[in-house]
Formats: sequence, structure tokens, C-alpha cells
Amino acid sequence: MNQPEAHQAIEQAREAVAQGSGRNQDPQAAYRHFEQAQSQLQEAYQHIQQQDAHSTLLKQIEDAQHALEHAKHAVQQNVHTADTQESIDQVMRTIGQIQIHI
Repeated sequence: MNQPEAHQAIEQAREAVAQGSGRNQDPQAAYRHFEQAQSQLQEAYQHIQQQDAHSTLLKQIEDAQHALEHAKHAVQQNVHTADTQESIDQVMRTIGQIQIHI
């Protein structure tokens, strides 16, 4: 699938997650980065949906957005646990898988 707009949005989401998950990250800044990542994922979702409304990538993006929601809640509560890190890792793995296919 040749989706330059979706690819760019996914890359920007990856960068935002990486910035938000940095060590000693201010919780409010992390939250903003995760929100930015969700916005970029939504943009990619819309581009992909226009090409193929039944793409399996759509489900992967939804999964990544759900994991980001968990991470946002955790940083909002200032509770960074192994579950939070797993959510962030899941988002990064999912973004990597999506990048392969777009």
C-alpha cells in the first residue's frame, strides 16, 4: 500500500510516543505527546480507510490508540508501572508493523 500521508502520520506518531516515554519525562508533557500521537494515528487511520475500508491496519491503529489511552491515564495519575511501559512498547511495536505495510 502506497500511502505517503499515512506513512508520515505514523512516523510522527512514533516520534511523539518516543518523546513522551522518555526518562524523567514531565507527566503533563508525556500526556501531550501521547495525545499528539493519538491525533497522528487518527490521521493515518483516515488516510488508510479512504484507500481500503477493510484494511487490517485499521484494527492495529485502533489497538495502538487504546494502548495510548492507557498510557495517558497512567501519566495523568503519575503512575508509571510495568503495565504502562508495556502499553508504550505495544504502541511502538504496532507502529513498526504498520510502517512495514504502508
